Amino acid sequence: MVSLRRTVCAITILLVALVAFAGSARAAEPIPTAIQLASPITLPKGKSEMGLGMDFIEKQNGSGWYLYPALYLRHGITDDLEIIPLGVRYRFYNDVKNKNQLAAKCRLAGSSDASGDEAFYSWEAGVEGKWSGSMEVAVTYGLGNYRTEYTKRTFANVLDLSAGVIISMGNMLATDITYGHQFITGLDSSNADSVALTIHWNVAPDAELTLATTSHFLPRNDSFRTYGMGGINQASTLGVIWRF
Repeated sequence: MVSLRRTVCAITILLVALVAFAGSARAAEPIPTAIQLASPITLPKGKSEMGLGMDFIEKQNGSGWYLYPALYLRHGITDDLEIIPLGVRYRFYNDVKNKNQLAAKCRLAGSSDASGDEAFYSWEAGVEGKWSGSMEVAVTYGLGNYRTEYTKRTFANVLDLSAGVIISMGNMLATDITYGHQFITGLDSSNADSVALTIHWNVAPDAELTLATTSHFLPRNDSFRTYGMGGINQASTLGVIWRF
């Protein structure tokens, strides 16, 4: 597991160095804007995005690092409505003049048919916003709710608040920094914070490499280990996304 941690750290350092190099190499003339700033919250009609990657996750309980496959998929039904995994996202506000957008999403986040009291299903719903303030900076924000219900008629309810900034470093590189705060009600009450850093490398007009790393600041109680941020101290994802 130590070698896995070192590999993830090495990849992170490499991509951060690329971002720093791109920033130092800026010319005086305006630079192209990365697609992550200009892209709408929902995909245009008939457009799709598909991504494959690997998640590297460190558990809070000290059991070490785990490796999981990751899948990312979106498809635009209309300019304002898109399909996401086990759900939909709908853009209900689009101020073209002020470059501000709002969208609502709802999806089935997980389920289990285990017998007895262990059976459960989870729903996620929320509102997401994006404001493209300038050619080089965009602001994102969101309010979400993650609810897990059980056959024994108990539940865990998690409210999530987030705010972030996307910074363009030319048409090939962009950095996304997001802060999130969660608090849970139901089985127990508590709260936690997270900071996520994502580097987008647009290697081709219709393809990008992404490296995301998230640090969670968790209270050590059963509710957040099980229902909040999944008992994860550190999570990194390395993937590729295609647009077609």
